[in-house]
Amino acid sequence: MPGVKEISRSLLIPATGTLDMIDLNIPEPPDSAGVYCNAVDHRYLELHENAFVAGQNFEEWMIAREDSIEEAVIVNEYFLKRFSLGTPEEAIGKQVVYAGQSLSIIGVVQDFHYASLSEPIEAFVIRGNVRNVNYLNLELQTDDMIGTIQALEEAWQAIDPVHEADISFYSESIEAAYREYATMYRVIGFLAVIACSIAMLGLLGMAVYSTESRLREISIRKVFGAGEWRLVLLMGKGFVVLLVVAALIAIPLCYFFYREVVLSDFTYAAEIGLAELLVGT
Repeated sequence: MPGVKEISRSLLIPATGTLDMIDLNIPEPPDSAGVYCNAVDHRYLELHENAFVAGQNFEEWMIAREDSIEEAVIVNEYFLKRFSLGTPEEAIGKQVVYAGQSLSIIGVVQDFHYASLSEPIEAFVIRGNVRNVNYLNLELQTDDMIGTIQALEEAWQAIDPVHEADISFYSESIEAAYREYATMYRVIGFLAVIACSIAMLGLLGMAVYSTESRLREISIRKVFGAGEWRLVLLMGKGFVVLLVVAALIAIPLCYFFYREVVLSDFTYAAEIGLAELLVGT
């Protein structure tokens, strides 16, 4: 279909909060644990640009179909640490056992965020299995996105006239996964705007009162030749001191609030630098 550059199948959509877990046994060294996984076809990793540290991708014949069994798996780097399988090169060819089947590790990919950023990266297995897939992953490259979507819907109706096509962009799925946090940040931002507005109105009132009460002093200094900038400095010196004191109190509190409250649920979060704090101040 014109506009569809690549297509693959998968059990789950990564980084959107949906996870699946299987029980694995490791013969050497002996170990067993539940690990997160995704079932995909041979095109999936290339489409999602997963970088290989060692080994290779699935071949088409390795993908388990209705009349065949799984033969191979691909794991992430943390999987090797969790099960003490050595370096990525040493792990290639080692066996894992799932549901009584012995599967060979054929590749190791770099750690990636298969869950939300609130979850740590743990051992992850990518299975070559399309018997129970839930999603088609399409990479679109077209100047007519609306027309391409309509063509996809028509193609789907030709395959399944009963159920409507459920088409969404990956960016929309990511946005939905973090909608709760986005709402929280909007509320915090709204409260911050109100607090800043009240503070500025308070400073404005203090400035007006101070100026009116010292109007005679300002007039006398002006008559004796004081420049405008010198008068501004004289009037604003006290407010600058107040702002500096307020900043020295607010910056540490702001840093603590965001690190320990707002971002406490995130295992992976961007560091709050001095530049962000100073700009906010």
